[in-house]
Amino acid sequence: MTGHAELYDQDIAEFEPLIYDGSIVYRCRDAFDTAPRALPKVQKPVQNLRLPKKPKRQMPVGQTQQIGHAQADEVQLVMEMIGDGKLDTARSICEQRLAVTPDDADWLYLYARVQADLGVLEMASQVAHKALERRKTWVHPIFLLAQLAEETGNRQQAQTYLEQCLYLEPDFVLAYISLAQILDVEGEKARGQKLLDQAIQLLSALPQSAKIDPFAKTTASEWLNILRLES
Repeated sequence: MTGHAELYDQDIAEFEPLIYDGSIVYRCRDAFDTAPRALPKVQKPVQNLRLPKKPKRQMPVGQTQQIGHAQADEVQLVMEMIGDGKLDTARSICEQRLAVTPDDADWLYLYARVQADLGVLEMASQVAHKALERRKTWVHPIFLLAQLAEETGNRQQAQTYLEQCLYLEPDFVLAYISLAQILDVEGEKARGQKLLDQAIQLLSALPQSAKIDPFAKTTASEWLNILRLES
């Protein structure tokens, strides 16, 4: 209870006076204990409060795989650079990101792809294996290893990798096409044709503008035209 009208016609002896700078406060002795109470702490306003950003939607790679841990927009940019042949810039970005997060499977995979396109095949293979160690069922490093094996003349190893891709992801169109080409070279034309037919069936079920290779601009429709000419 403070001054003014609240104290009118009251017995002052029933109240305990509390004197502060510039004011006097009377409080009832019966209603409160006599122990002094600490003033409540005033919380200072939070400076530079930053609201959390909404998570960005992950970018699809191939058909069902997604790049998940790396920044999606930057990953997209690097993939476009690789597709456009801007390999030195893409390599530089990958190296910068791996210097900060050396175990990131996404950046390892992209770095391996850059090295492969630059012709540094041994380095590409080593880095692709590192990416695969960190994400063991990711088909894209496996597919890259298949391409590297074929490039170095090891078609048997390439075939093993491609079969592994199809085991992990049965609708991976590029693996069907690559494996069919290897089987055709190996003389297993009937089996190769069967795989091409499966690829055509998968492509026909996709939107015709869908990109099949995450690094290339070839659409499902364009791939269908190529495969039908080869069949």
